[in-house]
Amino acid sequence: MPRTMPRLGLNATSEQAQETAAEALDAQAAAKETAAYQENLAIDTAAAQSTSRRSFEAHALIPRTITDNVSSRTRSSFKEAHQVRSASGYSRRARSADRNRTFEHASMARSKSLAALRDEGSRETTIGMLNTHLRHADGDPRRMPKNLQRRQQDIDLTIRVAERANTREHTVYVAADLTGMPGKTPRQKIAKARKMIQRGEDAYAVQGYMVGSLDMGDVVSKDNDSEVIMEIKTAAGVYLGGSDSKGSDATHLISRNRYLLPVSVQENVPYRRADGTTATRTVIQMQDVTPDVWASTTDTITT
Repeated sequence: MPRTMPRLGLNATSEQAQETAAEALDAQAAAKETAAYQENLAIDTAAAQSTSRRSFEAHALIPRTITDNVSSRTRSSFKEAHQVRSASGYSRRARSADRNRTFEHASMARSKSLAALRDEGSRETTIGMLNTHLRHADGDPRRMPKNLQRRQQDIDLTIRVAERANTREHTVYVAADLTGMPGKTPRQKIAKARKMIQRGEDAYAVQGYMVGSLDMGDVVSKDNDSEVIMEIKTAAGVYLGGSDSKGSDATHLISRNRYLLPVSVQENVPYRRADGTTATRTVIQMQDVTPDVWASTTDTITT
């Protein structure tokens, strides 16, 4: 289990959320993050022992990632630093087709929720607002206003529909706002990440949803050469992008309250732009290590 969970500030989807993510992380804030995580974990563990799976999944503070159908054969290794990052047309088509087949059999409410998430303007407003409130509430949705709790539960249910049918691990790229990471300068922040990797125990806590892409070129800011990109291996979330024939959008929404273990820092990593040219960025490779509280608790009970 991760020992410390400093908050990782993200390039969130609204100015308000960005300001929240940009708060400096000091020792007191890091201790608060760890305490909030431990409290949420304890609450979920108690709930898993006394409620049904349906009730637990609807109200868990640390959402379950449904991995029942994810094969070990689909869990690929991280790429080497010299390998060019780009999403293949096959990858987009396959995920788009899988999602469409899944939601053909979903309820009208889930289909409407998916449509709202796929709309960029609606998604930017909703996810940005939820992320702001989740960070102020230390990741506890019960402390949000009731209307936002309902929206959060709606999104979580939609993600769960996608995860139940998912058969593969995803590689998702997310732009990181380093102002939320330990250290004063970009170099110090990267050095801190390298030390975490050497220890192999520490993970970053992300108190909110992450909007990323299967294509690194989609998330890179053209005017920020010092930008750092997270390359995340996860089975969580829902693919919101299109197929290869419908444009370059390869958006993927990762579930809220993730815990990401840094695996490697790679510099001068090449990625392909939309116009076919290549450029480079620094990449932090991360493995999603968010615990499945329900599975671990029920395994303990049965054994």
